[in-house]
Amino acid sequence: MMENLEGRTLMSIVVDSIIADNRGKVLVTLNPNGGTVDPATITKTSCILYTAGTDNILGTLDDVRARENVVWTPAFNRITIVSKQKAGTGYRVRLSATRIRSLTGEVVDGEFNASGPSGNGQAGGDFNIQTKNDKTATPLVRMNTPFGTVVLRMNLTAAPKTGNYWLGRANSGFFDNVIVTKSNSGTDKGVGVGSIQILANCDYNVTSIGEGKAPETTGLTNTRGTVAMERIPIDATKEGNGFFFNTANNTSNRTVFATVRSGLAALDQINALTAISLAPEHAFVLVDTAKVPIVNNVNHANFTPNDGVIISRTAVQMKVSGL
Repeated sequence: MMENLEGRTLMSIVVDSIIADNRGKVLVTLNPNGGTVDPATITKTSCILYTAGTDNILGTLDDVRARENVVWTPAFNRITIVSKQKAGTGYRVRLSATRIRSLTGEVVDGEFNASGPSGNGQAGGDFNIQTKNDKTATPLVRMNTPFGTVVLRMNLTAAPKTGNYWLGRANSGFFDNVIVTKSNSGTDKGVGVGSIQILANCDYNVTSIGEGKAPETTGLTNTRGTVAMERIPIDATKEGNGFFFNTANNTSNRTVFATVRSGLAALDQINALTAISLAPEHAFVLVDTAKVPIVNNVNHANFTPNDGVIISRTAVQMKVSGL
């Protein structure tokens, strides 16, 4: 979850924000206060992710170092830390103040905020935070698209069965590397996704629909910015493996379970793309591919996954606090 952190001027580098998801991906944005972060100092030895040890408590001596990948993006002053974790596993992140420096030698001021310092509360301390699961009825979910990040706010009060079913699939990785398979304009305007996953070898994998879920009565309507479950094409009384972003006020009876908190503009961009039919080369019994949005000028005969819109990751945001 995004946390706005205290701005300090005692040292050159402070942490402006951190976003952590429940499967081990962390985005840390630094503020070098007019300086330039030395990219050579952003490494696996300066940016470390730990899980709890045998005592099951974070921040103790038996914490376990995770196997992580660390990437520095200078255009955004952003550190990306990725470690494969089972969904819901709490972890902590440490940025070393003795290792991360600016080109002029300034170091990190690791204070998390005024009431809960991550280090010793003084300039130059390590940045140290821990993550916790969001147990509210309105957790946030981040989805990475080529047009920007889309953040959903779940509604587990009105749609507990549907929302928890969808979250279970997201936590299992069902909605990673899924291609947008539907783009409607006019009536029932919006985009559909989640039914087809693209594997590492670019093969298409139709995600499992299980036994088909009976729609839940929630009282929520398909207005612009809401997210709802798709129905199975061969049985409109059952829900399957896909979901639908409403980009207009629609009269559909799909079961709504979330709203778009941010990133609706990205969905509008996807919805505005040219859409083509993938039949007959890419026809699937349980997935409607008659209106697939494309980013390249291709037809069904030479379409590849890279010509479509792929959502690369879907994960629930964690709450973040100082140790």
